[in-house]
Amino acid sequence: MSEALECPICSEILRDAYVTFCGHAFCESCLLRWLQQKNFCPICRKNPSPIHPDFALRRIAISYRKLSGEPDATAHTETAHSNPDEERLAGNLAYQRGDYAEAISAYTRAMSKQRDPILYANRAQCYVKLGQFRAGLEDCDEATKLNPGFGPRLQWMERMVDGTAVLVVMLSTPILNLTPPLSSASSGSSHAQ
Repeated sequence: MSEALECPICSEILRDAYVTFCGHAFCESCLLRWLQQKNFCPICRKNPSPIHPDFALRRIAISYRKLSGEPDATAHTETAHSNPDEERLAGNLAYQRGDYAEAISAYTRAMSKQRDPILYANRAQCYVKLGQFRAGLEDCDEATKLNPGFGPRLQWMERMVDGTAVLVVMLSTPILNLTPPLSSASSGSSHAQ
């Protein structure tokens, strides 16, 4: 049974399972890091979009870990910050480095503590950078639900999925002018918020 729950990238039991459109399961962080380098499934080499979390597989993997005596961790070992602002800052720094997979993880951790439309918008940009446009659109929709004022800045992203020419403009132009949280603002720099 452990082979069925094993991530093909890291060879460990799945943590935060994600499934590709072609049906292959991976650890979230493994798959996102892979997609930063390559835009195809590591197993079949097909287009993996859209990718999505598999919550049933996550529960099975956690249960298997408990039964086999492994720690009940749900994510790969990484530095977890204690509050949403620290997580946001970690995401901002990862985004600036071009480590979009880590930025997604940090924004997701922050979102588990605070539903903030800016976090959704920031994570949407990371998904777009990784070519995961549907996930980016879903985050844009959620940001707009949380703050309807985001609508005019995010709606044009929906149009870019329908046409390649608009897509190219989108990838070279950020959705928002991102700035750090007020508690850690630095003068004059433009980066994720």
